Amino acid sequence: MTEEQTRITSELEQKYKCKIHCLEFQASEEDYAFLYMREPDLYTKMRVLDMAKGDSFLNAGKLLVDMFAIKEASDQRFFVEKEENHKFILGAYLKAGELVEFIVGELKKK
Repeated sequence: MTEEQTRITSELEQKYKCKIHCLEFQASEEDYAFLYMREPDLYTKMRVLDMAKGDSFLNAGKLLVDMFAIKEASDQRFFVEKEENHKFILGAYLKAGELVEFIVGELKKK
């Protein structure tokens, strides 16, 4: 992430009062696209995990992008459904699903 993206992320965190994720995509050697997203709430994370468990990982990512992307700060190729933008849109759906992290614990028998 460049200094510019760090600055934008910081400003968005102040504006929205939450953690902001800056997802970076490299379209070519000189062409980068950035998608800024707010941290999803717990209920949405649960929905996304349920969807992903049922083989709807791309739909889960789409839900996150639709609900939490900050469109005015992000590259518009993520939101304009043209054939040349499909790689950005699908990449965003896949990457957004990775925002939902969790720890799997194991019960230890005594």
